[in-house]
Amino acid sequence: MSVGLHSRFGRAVGAVLAIAALVGAACEDPAIRLSYRPAVGTRTSYELRVNTSSLTRLDGEPRQSRDDSFVLRSDQRVRSARPGDDAQVTVRLSGEGQTPRDFVVRLDRAGQLATVETVQGVPNASLGNLGISELLPSAAGALPQYALRPGDRWRISQRLRIGGAPAGRLVGWGRLASLGVSGGTKQAMVDTEVALPVDRTTTGDAGGTIRLEGAVRTVMHVTQRVNDGVVLGARARSVGRYKVTLSPPTIDGGPAVNGTLTVIVSSTTKAR
Repeated sequence: MSVGLHSRFGRAVGAVLAIAALVGAACEDPAIRLSYRPAVGTRTSYELRVNTSSLTRLDGEPRQSRDDSFVLRSDQRVRSARPGDDAQVTVRLSGEGQTPRDFVVRLDRAGQLATVETVQGVPNASLGNLGISELLPSAAGALPQYALRPGDRWRISQRLRIGGAPAGRLVGWGRLASLGVSGGTKQAMVDTEVALPVDRTTTGDAGGTIRLEGAVRTVMHVTQRVNDGVVLGARARSVGRYKVTLSPPTIDGGPAVNGTLTVIVSSTTKAR
């Protein structure tokens, strides 16, 4: 074989091997296992831009509507995280003109929210119209324990506790929308749609009670780091529809007033 022919043959073999390598890489299993496993001490800060609107209709009263927009900062720190156990995360929500609100939450390995505890005497009601997606976007994915490929879906079913009291069962579905790389960081884009039933009674400013019965539905698109499940950004829209019952302070205070309440919360979360 001449030198020229040998050289051409070598280049041909090299080309074939290169093509085979590319084909092999393309055929690699793209399945990944996503889980929430940040190291103890991990700190993350987010900017939350929130828009809320509410519409209240009470029997015999003109309807009332309200729209608000505000920016919050969420500072989070992983306090504890043991293999196979829940991660305990401290969360501080703060914003201009607002009193900071501190929470301690527990997330399981799937990133599902197990409990929301209050600290420094902050009452549960201080959450206001904010939901799970605004308090802790990491909790909305409810990641399964098996490997996923883009397009795979899974069911979500999780009992929640807020301040030690049962808060209903979060149900819905999740989907691994896509995988990507940005700035050398492997990322997973996860879509979720969940619903949480609400049956809550609180005391009104003038006494009496206010009962809300209904459900809040949330749609989210979350970007997470593949290596530890930490959220890099999120978009969410929650719609709560409730039946309202206003009861007077005493039995002789008059009949209860019934109505409806609709609350819509849209938020964008961005890592700082």
